[in-house]
Amino acid sequence: MSKPVITGLGPKALKTAGIVLVSIIGLLMFALVALYFLAEPLVERYIKKQVIRQTEGLYQIDFNELELLLRSRSITLHGIHFYPDTAVVRQLKEKEQASRSLFDIQTPSIKIEHIHLADLICNNQLSINTVVVAHPEITQLLNKSVKKNEKYSKAGSLEVVRIRQLDIQGGSYSLLALGQRSWPQHKIAHLSLQAQDFRLNLRAGQDIPEMLQSDAVDLKIQNYTYHSPDSVYAIRVGRFFFSSRQQALKALEVEVQPDIRVNAGLPKDRGHHFVYQLKIPLLNIRGLDVAMAWKTKQMHLERLLLERTSIRILEDLTVPDSASFPTLAELYTDLSPFLKEIGVKELRLTNSSFSYRQKNSGIHTIHSIDKANIYLQALQLDSATLFTPKEKAFAAAITLATENYTYSPLTNPYALKIGNMNLSTRDKTLQVANLHLKGDWEKNDRLKNLGKAKHTFYDIKFLALHLNELDLLQALRTSELKAGSITAAQPEIDIRTDLLVSKQEVWPGLQELYQQVSGLITRLEVGKISITDASLTQHSKTRNIQLLHQLDHTSLTGTGLVIDSAFIYHPNRELPVQDLVVTAKSYRYRMPDNSYSFALTGLRYAARQKEFLANSVKVNSNSKENERQMPYSKDSRTRFDLSANTLRVTGLDLVKALNTGHLHAEQVLLRQPDAAILLDRKVAASKSGQQELRQGLFDLLNIISVKNIRLEDGSFAFSEKQEPVMRTHLLEHATVTVSGLNLTAASMANLANMLPMEEMTLLAEDYTYWSTDSLYTIRLDSVYYSSRLQEVIAHTFTVSADRGVNERLKAESPELASRNLIDISAERSRITGFNLIHAYATGQYHMHKLLLTGPKVNILQDHNVTPVVVKVTDRHDTTASSDAANQQLPDMETTFRVERLEVADGTFDFHILEDTIRISQTLEHVALGIDQLELVSLEANDLLEIFEVEDINMLVKGYTFYTRDSLYALEVKEMRASMQNRSLSVDSLRLRPLYSKEQYASLFRYASDRIDLTVPGIEVQDISLRRLFNNQEIVAHKMLIRNPDVEIYRDNRLGIDPELRPPTLQSALRGAGFYIKLDTILVEKNNLKHPIIAMDGIKPAVFLLDNIRMQAFNVTNDTAIIRQNNMLTVNASALFMGVSTLQAHFRFQLDHPDDRYTYEGTLEPMGFTAVNPLLENMVFIRINRGQVQNVSFKIEATGKEATGHVHFPYTNLKVQLLNKHDPNNSGLLLKAGSKLVNMLIIKSNNPSKWGIFREGKVNEGRDQKRSVTYHVSQSMRDGVTSSLMTKLVQRIVSRFVDL
Repeated sequence: MSKPVITGLGPKALKTAGIVLVSIIGLLMFALVALYFLAEPLVERYIKKQVIRQTEGLYQIDFNELELLLRSRSITLHGIHFYPDTAVVRQLKEKEQASRSLFDIQTPSIKIEHIHLADLICNNQLSINTVVVAHPEITQLLNKSVKKNEKYSKAGSLEVVRIRQLDIQGGSYSLLALGQRSWPQHKIAHLSLQAQDFRLNLRAGQDIPEMLQSDAVDLKIQNYTYHSPDSVYAIRVGRFFFSSRQQALKALEVEVQPDIRVNAGLPKDRGHHFVYQLKIPLLNIRGLDVAMAWKTKQMHLERLLLERTSIRILEDLTVPDSASFPTLAELYTDLSPFLKEIGVKELRLTNSSFSYRQKNSGIHTIHSIDKANIYLQALQLDSATLFTPKEKAFAAAITLATENYTYSPLTNPYALKIGNMNLSTRDKTLQVANLHLKGDWEKNDRLKNLGKAKHTFYDIKFLALHLNELDLLQALRTSELKAGSITAAQPEIDIRTDLLVSKQEVWPGLQELYQQVSGLITRLEVGKISITDASLTQHSKTRNIQLLHQLDHTSLTGTGLVIDSAFIYHPNRELPVQDLVVTAKSYRYRMPDNSYSFALTGLRYAARQKEFLANSVKVNSNSKENERQMPYSKDSRTRFDLSANTLRVTGLDLVKALNTGHLHAEQVLLRQPDAAILLDRKVAASKSGQQELRQGLFDLLNIISVKNIRLEDGSFAFSEKQEPVMRTHLLEHATVTVSGLNLTAASMANLANMLPMEEMTLLAEDYTYWSTDSLYTIRLDSVYYSSRLQEVIAHTFTVSADRGVNERLKAESPELASRNLIDISAERSRITGFNLIHAYATGQYHMHKLLLTGPKVNILQDHNVTPVVVKVTDRHDTTASSDAANQQLPDMETTFRVERLEVADGTFDFHILEDTIRISQTLEHVALGIDQLELVSLEANDLLEIFEVEDINMLVKGYTFYTRDSLYALEVKEMRASMQNRSLSVDSLRLRPLYSKEQYASLFRYASDRIDLTVPGIEVQDISLRRLFNNQEIVAHKMLIRNPDVEIYRDNRLGIDPELRPPTLQSALRGAGFYIKLDTILVEKNNLKHPIIAMDGIKPAVFLLDNIRMQAFNVTNDTAIIRQNNMLTVNASALFMGVSTLQAHFRFQLDHPDDRYTYEGTLEPMGFTAVNPLLENMVFIRINRGQVQNVSFKIEATGKEATGHVHFPYTNLKVQLLNKHDPNNSGLLLKAGSKLVNMLIIKSNNPSKWGIFREGKVNEGRDQKRSVTYHVSQSMRDGVTSSLMTKLVQRIVSRFVDL
């Protein structure tokens, strides 16, 4: 039975060819009959007319020679040219009846043998035994400007043409499109066709299978070319073979070549957005039954082989993509009328390559495969496999092998490379070698200008990745992907973060991802996962690329992985594996733009046991890196280092933590941690480090909770750096336990106000604190702390000052040396109301109460250290109003505060060092209370300047101080001081000489005062206790001295020290060596007794002032105050010699170059005899009678001399000269002298009985070896003496006696 065959020319072309063939053959039949009757010229004319007639004048035929063989019923034509008549074509075009295709056929010869005329005449069928066409040249002219004409000419009454054997030898074919370029669109350089039992049905319309039929067709084509109408594509086939008998098709050197430049030159609406290039060196098809496929619409092939196929796709982004690609359903609908099913028993694609490129400003390769081999068995493409793949698989087996696959997209920083990949559904394996998903930093930088850069991207390498027992075809049918094992060797994963790119991409959640893939896969099962020798890193980039995380030599083993909808949508997800164990040799982390690095070694995490272990933990801070960050203000103010031998975490479910955002652990154990924290105060405080840490922790987590944290037998050091000194805290053999940790982003940001834990306890054998350059060392022994009780208890509390360090500071950095060195030793101490966690989190060390029991305090004040002025507001010493002080308090940075410090039964030893001389004093049984002890200055070097207090209450009992010359003991029964009240009170003060008067005189070469002082009470108001203690500065508003009793004993028989230069009051203030500012000094009921032995005396003369009341104002050596008020004023009153009121007013000019001062006053009437206790043993004169009237005086003095006058009226004065050895027995000579004195020298009355008043003139130079008080007494004596005698007598007497 004959079979239909497709010749490839289309129904219209075949119909036209049939008409031509029938016309020629019909003409030949007529010609054969005419041969019997007519000559050959007549036959030739007849044939040409018949061609014109049969084609309605459209075509004409010419031939050179005609041969007729009547015996064999054959005819041969030579030099045939069949061509269209152009004039007729124009006429048809005008009538819109023209055909779009015209043919021009030339052949050297056509030979037709054994024509059956009976069938032609009787059955309207033409049967021919053999038709041989030699080297035909067929040219098809296509005019697209002509509308399609569906009318076809009828070939007379002829219905069927049968040719037993058709042989076209060495022909060629060209299709030319009129109006296009000169080269043909289709061209076959060499074409050979052999057909057996060929049948042409001229009445079949346009159905090619019914129109053409043949039992066997052999078609050979060489050098086929096709040019697209727009000249973009050129298709070439080197050789083409088809045999319907063998059901084989073979094509060699098949190429589809595009011209990119031509495509770029086309108008945008006509250009190709996608340009394809294809090379198939060999295409081989076995089992191709075209007729059956056309008839049944089912194509079944034995084998489809494509060798060394190269596919290149170029997407031209400069050309708009106007084409809409049909969907799979639309394609199937369009093809189903012709072909509904394709079946291939064996499909092989060998040694092929593929690339996909994009063209914009340049050409960039997106996808490429250097070599691919694909083997499909029992491939089936039909409606079932295409639209219901779960019911029917598209292939029975798939084998895929690729080499050197690359993927490099333009709009992201990735480049994927796969060295080798092998997939076999029969072996159920997938093997990948040398996989590298490269995240390119430079490419990401280039994408920043396009806004396509990624904040986070990845670089992933796999040396080998194996999936075994993987049934992909079953997974397509059941939507359940199962794998027996997944093995990965030496994977390297690098997470890369560009901090200069904003974080905009949002990664889908598990449920969203599941929804995207659930159409294909709803369940994933893996029997075993094994990852060996993996490396995980993370890099971050700002100014440069920094390595953040690094996990080396990691292995992962997991069994029983199951991920399905139950896991995805379960509210409390658990790890979807039966067991998971992760081990790693080391892990390192370094914070970006920071000096910190974190390291773990010997890591192991077991999911079933929910346990994490690490052999060692290290946190290091690199000082050089910290300095490198300084120009960018990224240096850390606080740096810490930590190392520990063991880290163990139990009850840790990492997968649940990632799913729920809640990281929980039962216990965290850190053994033998060694931590060192450095606070560098030269670095500005910043919150960026804490913010980065908070962001790092809570980007993936919402809450971190730990039931119990334990740090065993550790040491913790905290150092505070203040250039160039250092303060250090050290805890040794410490065990810390934290319970109920519950940390969130909010609680971490609020650590200063709330501790996110239930309780923390601390037990340490030793606590040590070193201050600046280890100047101070504070030690606590057996320390216990509880955050719940907020209490610290220590067995011993010691503060030690290193004088050697201070001496070094004095020599090298005097501004850092301390003026006060304090040593404290207490047997027991207790701190309450202390939140240690809050203190370390915020730097705010606040304590409610600090109690020291029985401490021994030793204070050494080194006056060789110059006090450093610290610009810190002293809230208690300022002279401004309290409102102004309170306004400044919030500006102070208080990092250390003790609300109440109590010292019970303390002993204070106070030593003052000047050069090499030490002055010592001891305070025993001291009770001290300090309120609101605060740290106010970290720049100060002195302990008393570092701290400020709101109030100090001090009670001292039984205080004794021995002067440095060991002559006196200062004894105080009780002394109270209050800083808040700015008051100092003394009860029962006694300055007790340690030597008797007789012993005292033997101690000196020259005369010296021996003072015996008793004061029942002293009150100092508005006093600066800080300045008094720290610098021995006296700054007070008022000093009240109650009922002092003073005795000043002096023996002038020792003579006056010629080197002695007693100062004036002004120079004494200036040279005091310490600051003095006393607004007011009040003395009440003072008794002064001054026994003095004259140089030639035997017994002491006594000067006596009783009931002294004195007021002194503006007692200061402050030059600033002196510039505003330069007068020191003293108002005093007393009972002179215990009988008469003496009043005096002194004014000392504090800034006078000669220390000028004035004094004036009055003395009420008194008996002259009251001064005998002074005169009898001083000048050996006794006043027998006389009465002093109202005396007044006014004197101006300097440090050199005194001038003024004394108004000294008296009456009935009579004196007696005494024998100093026997005052009661003057002797004759002295009695005579007494009369002479009374008569000639001393006047009995002033004014005289004649009414002449002698005004006492004062003009007394100062003996620089004597004191100012002596100068005052001598000046008064000068005025009194000049009142007792006339001027003449005074001049005479002064020649013999120093008046």
